[in-house]
Amino acid sequence: MRKLTWHAALLLTMTTLLASCADSSSEPSKDTARSPDAVATSTGADERADLPEVAAAMADLAERNGIDLDEVTITSLAQVTWRDGSIGCPQPGMQYSQALVQGQQLILSSRSEPGTSFSYHAGSRGTFSFCESPRDPVEGAPGST
Repeated sequence: MRKLTWHAALLLTMTTLLASCADSSSEPSKDTARSPDAVATSTGADERADLPEVAAAMADLAERNGIDLDEVTITSLAQVTWRDGSIGCPQPGMQYSQALVQGQQLILSSRSEPGTSFSYHAGSRGTFSFCESPRDPVEGAPGST
């Protein structure tokens, strides 16, 4: 009984935290958001930039492209289901688990490169990695929000 209560409390806490991160006033960009569940923004000043994982990805893109951090904007951030353990970014010569993986997809853009998007993927731990040749997540999979 205690274990069930602890799990229920953890689930409620996680749901509350995730809900507080959502921005219901933003609508997905028609040309850049990959799913209707993506949360889009047109400015880098969005509160999601305060999340350590998102801020780290934004800093990585700025460094990678040799631009100022304020040039980087969040296009979308979505909870997704990846097709396998590669989390949508398979590397040559690597083997991956062939099971669905819950994670996140962060799409960033740069004001200095209009029309270009940069994909960062994460598994359940939430650490984003740049993906040079991204693959789309599973459409409409259970657990994708």
